[in-house]
Amino acid sequence: MRRYFLLRFIYQLAYLSFLLVGGPLYLFKKRRKVSFKGLLKRAGFFSEEEKERLRRIKKSIWIQAVSVGEILSLKPLVDKLERNLPHFNIVITTTTPTGYKVARSLWKEKVFYFPLDIVFVVRKFIESIKPRILVIFETEIWPEVISQMKEKSLPVILINGRISDTSFPHYQKIKDFLEHVLECIDMFFMQSEKYRERIVSLGVPSQKVFSMGNIKYEASQVPLNKQEEEFQEELRMIFSGKKIFLAASTHSGEEEIILSIYLKIKSYYKDTILIIAPRHPERCDEVIRCIKSKGLGFQLFSSGWSFSERDIFIMDKIGFLRILYSLSFVSFVGGSLVPEGGHNILEPAYFSKPIFTGQYFFNFKEIVHNFIEHRAIVVVKDNESFFRWMYKIFSSEEERSILGKRAREVLSHYTGISDSYVRYIVRAVSGKE
Repeated sequence: MRRYFLLRFIYQLAYLSFLLVGGPLYLFKKRRKVSFKGLLKRAGFFSEEEKERLRRIKKSIWIQAVSVGEILSLKPLVDKLERNLPHFNIVITTTTPTGYKVARSLWKEKVFYFPLDIVFVVRKFIESIKPRILVIFETEIWPEVISQMKEKSLPVILINGRISDTSFPHYQKIKDFLEHVLECIDMFFMQSEKYRERIVSLGVPSQKVFSMGNIKYEASQVPLNKQEEEFQEELRMIFSGKKIFLAASTHSGEEEIILSIYLKIKSYYKDTILIIAPRHPERCDEVIRCIKSKGLGFQLFSSGWSFSERDIFIMDKIGFLRILYSLSFVSFVGGSLVPEGGHNILEPAYFSKPIFTGQYFFNFKEIVHNFIEHRAIVVVKDNESFFRWMYKIFSSEEERSILGKRAREVLSHYTGISDSYVRYIVRAVSGKE
């Protein structure tokens, strides 16, 4: 135990050193994913409005998720916790600006930035939100946060856990320190048997680890709400008679490829339109330059949707992707033609849409391989195969229907995971009243 406290002290020094020395450079390089304002909030410098919200919290269930995909996956769990534990405040924390923005759009005053993993910052935040349990989504291992929860005899659980092929070797190198941190976590609910075996190999007792499946499958099976349906119908009328090629969550280097495929398809199918939804809306200027370089016109979502000669639209706001998936003729999920690791393919699957992805899907390897096994997705490796498959899908209603139906069937096998989490959380906090 003495060695653990020494390692914890060394970790604190290393973490502080990184913030002071490497932080400014990191902030500059990752400016799309990190904001200075967000960093200040993570350091405990809250606005008066946030301080007032914190003062109103009596006891809470604290849920930590990294960014957009994880935040969206929490919705069924949060909804059920609010119904089952109405006397508790739900506190949702996240680390990225886009994650924070999406979380605020869903839960408004329940959302805060996750504290920096520094002793006094963590202590202040825990005292403010008065948690009865910490629920960590996926594998967010923050040693100081977890240790302080343990010191207060407050339960910590990890849900939808995963340890990627990239992370696993790094975790093995710091196994001695990590083992002490993981010891402070009461229960691990992992996405698959492979991940269960990996966390056990890092020193976690097997009786604390369960293979539960991926809650993202369940979270994607949420019907559009009334407001979304109204907007969906409005867009359906605007795009009546058009075939929508949706390029979702695209990254730098992908739009050029998408545009070349779109122009080829449009030479055969004149009623095709392209909607580009960049992963980071602040990249819109870059997307516009790419479109202009090909002599093409475009229209921004924020300018309103109307038809002119322009058949390329840019989604420059967040929160509308599910509606666009529901209306698409075919959906490409980005971050996969370039080595970004891909994005969530489950939302278009819910709407029974043909799904395309590139070969760089390592962040969603388990999910994509599941769809590949069921022949429910198209993985393209180069421009030629991309166009060939697109032409095939555009040309055959039967192919399009079969691919979409298979995708929906894969999704439908996964339900009820959030119910299991709710039951455990209710039991865990019952003794912490």
